[in-house]
Amino acid sequence: MKKKQKKPFCDTGLGKDLAHMIILPIALKASSHSHRSRFRDNSVQLYERLRCLKDSLRTLIIGDTSETSPAYRSKLQSKILTEKLILNIVSGRRADILKNIEQIMQSEGINFVERHQSPISPEERYVIKCDFNGIPHSPKNLSPFYQNFLLQPSRSSAYPPQNYKLQNLPDWKIYRQFPNFKNNEYKLRVALSEKGIPPQMLSSLNAYDIMHLFSHYYKKHKIYPPETSKVKFIKFFISHHEQAFRTYLNNSRPVIIEALKNKGINISDHPKSDDYRNFVESSIRLMKEKGTVPPLFNIHHKIPVKDSNDPDKLSRINSPQNLCLIMECPYHTMMHLFDTNSKGDTIFDRKVKRVELPQDMIFFGGFRSEACIYHNYSLDYQKNLHLLIAKVTGKRK
Repeated sequence: MKKKQKKPFCDTGLGKDLAHMIILPIALKASSHSHRSRFRDNSVQLYERLRCLKDSLRTLIIGDTSETSPAYRSKLQSKILTEKLILNIVSGRRADILKNIEQIMQSEGINFVERHQSPISPEERYVIKCDFNGIPHSPKNLSPFYQNFLLQPSRSSAYPPQNYKLQNLPDWKIYRQFPNFKNNEYKLRVALSEKGIPPQMLSSLNAYDIMHLFSHYYKKHKIYPPETSKVKFIKFFISHHEQAFRTYLNNSRPVIIEALKNKGINISDHPKSDDYRNFVESSIRLMKEKGTVPPLFNIHHKIPVKDSNDPDKLSRINSPQNLCLIMECPYHTMMHLFDTNSKGDTIFDRKVKRVELPQDMIFFGGFRSEACIYHNYSLDYQKNLHLLIAKVTGKRK
């Protein structure tokens, strides 16, 4: 009976990810200006570590692949690119390090796009971030009029909420694009009334004043603000793809345990230990109940916040279609490593080079296809359209 050949470690998918987990964090630190001197001081120790990695690259990436195999050439190319990366890390050439990482990512099927983008205003960026992360307790950059008004002694409300026409607020056109704010505009009117701000002075308020008024309302009335876009996305993701995410966590157990140890979270890697299973269960429970981003992961904006481009469609930046759950190190760090801007045709125009993820990708956990999760948003649109039609026709009857 022919003995079953053991599957090469690199073909399990974890081999390549482990290589990137080890090498790329070193590259990211070496490419940053703040860590440059530290790496020069420890150049001997770093070189020895990288030399050991270099010696193991052939086994790690190529494995037992035959030289006549079609996959051999691509794996050999990956090994050569990684060796170039290591040599440039030792020499500390930042531009070459970025170029090598870009070549490695392109060889793994990650695309880079360069497009024209018109940068948005600081106020627009601020509202997008507040919609995503939540209303801050003490907003900054308040207008001089509003700051002086807050210093005055409290007064009884002289203006009813209905007297406030929010279209007179210059930055309300930004807020009203987001359901979390548009659906609560009456609360803003109440907050304006409680503060006693004259309706004719609405034009003096800026975007930060509006956020302070929202914060004041929720504090005074002791109610929770609406769920943030981040929380909604995590709950949306886990409600549709819990089983696929569980499979990823179980298949990536060695990588995640090692990453947790690097973060100072000690979890036993013994096969009979329940530590990892408890970690998975608690992470998924918090995702369902509170919309908490699990440890080691982050949420990536496919179209970045600072390059939203269309001032009339800002809310799409925080929509589920533009968000992707991603492993923080090294993948999310890599995505933003190549955030580059160059001048376009005019002074207001910018050419932006970005890592491009597929529109239907909802989770990125590595270069392997089985490490990514996709969502059919067009199917959701059809379902919602059918529900809306049924609701309208039902009312008519």
